[in-house]
Amino acid sequence: MPLQFGIALSFILMMGWVRLIPPPFGAPDLNATRFALLWVMMATTAIWVAMGAPGFAALCRDRLRALSALALLLLGIWAYASQGWTFTHEIDPNVTASAGLIWCVVAVYTLVVASAAQRRLLITLMIAVGSLVAVVTLAQVARQSTLGLGFLGEYQRSLTTNGNSILQAGDWRFLRPSGFSPHPNMLGGLLVVATLLATARATQAHGRMRNIYLGLLALTFLALLVTFSRSAWLALAVAGGSLWLMMRMPWRRWLPVALVGALIAAIFLMSCWPLIAARAGVGEESIELRSVADRIVFTDLALRAIAEQPLIGQGAGAFPWRSAYYIRETFYDLLGDQVHQIFLAVWAELGIVGLGLFITGLLCGIVAGLRRLEHDRHDRAALLAVAIAFVVIGLFDHYPYSQLPLITLWWGCVAAAAQP
Repeated sequence: MPLQFGIALSFILMMGWVRLIPPPFGAPDLNATRFALLWVMMATTAIWVAMGAPGFAALCRDRLRALSALALLLLGIWAYASQGWTFTHEIDPNVTASAGLIWCVVAVYTLVVASAAQRRLLITLMIAVGSLVAVVTLAQVARQSTLGLGFLGEYQRSLTTNGNSILQAGDWRFLRPSGFSPHPNMLGGLLVVATLLATARATQAHGRMRNIYLGLLALTFLALLVTFSRSAWLALAVAGGSLWLMMRMPWRRWLPVALVGALIAAIFLMSCWPLIAARAGVGEESIELRSVADRIVFTDLALRAIAEQPLIGQGAGAFPWRSAYYIRETFYDLLGDQVHQIFLAVWAELGIVGLGLFITGLLCGIVAGLRRLEHDRHDRAALLAVAIAFVVIGLFDHYPYSQLPLITLWWGCVAAAAQP
């Protein structure tokens, strides 16, 4: 019971950004140690070990799952070891220490999920918490401001505060909601998870429960749309198609889902078309043009960092610092930031060694889940669709690689999907 409670609490915290400042127990003040999630993950892992690591022997007997776990463990060790050669070694060694700690804890915690998690419980929790996040998101849109929920991790946002993500279409200025996340795109990723899982449940359920899940689908889908996260929109489309292929449900089971989705999409299109056009790059709104240009610049800088250290990389978490030094040599009015493509980010920071481990762990975990689709097809397919969604998001955003809650959510879903 304590083990399942710890796993459940971890997945609840993955859907938000609850921080502890200063870190508890006199721990070093790192970005990683400020996350309540990190401490719950470590406590859950300790409980699992104290119980004799239930399920670990079965994991080791499964070649694909064992290879996925081994690759992730080696990735964590490699990331932590990169403190020895990181670009930030003399500037701020805590940068790589924090990133390395995150990957080590994620790697070990994923063993717990792969060995002992209960898929159905986790899916129910993620839908429930995602629905609450959706309610907060829509309230933020209605107010065009935050709700004063800082104790739950909500960041302060308003139309008049600098540094916020704002869309502009003519005289219409729209503050993109961020929920409990630092950025609307991160919120979009979380809402993709809830929308996909609610979709899967809506196709399985009957009677009153189906209506409930259809309502939650409408809620999370609308909240996802108003984040205006293009990567999340694309991820939902690709992962939704993958879910349809994997579930093999009769078309009549999908019809209510399609009707609800079409209705919500139509309402959104009619209400927000000028903002949608601006977000799509139609017209000459400087905010959107700048967003695209910045991504191109950081892609070029990542390729430069890779060329400098192709084998071992610049060090975990170090690319934003390295890019800041590159920018000093240019005329760009930018601060250092992460490249918006996870595979380039991994290669730039951890080299070809880290990239190989990352891809190996991910592919082996997904393939292991696909091979077991005949058993518990619906829930397994839902979690695999989430894993695919994060792959798509990672082609355009960095947070599935750089932010603890999203890293853990992604790899946790892969591990749970591959369970026997």
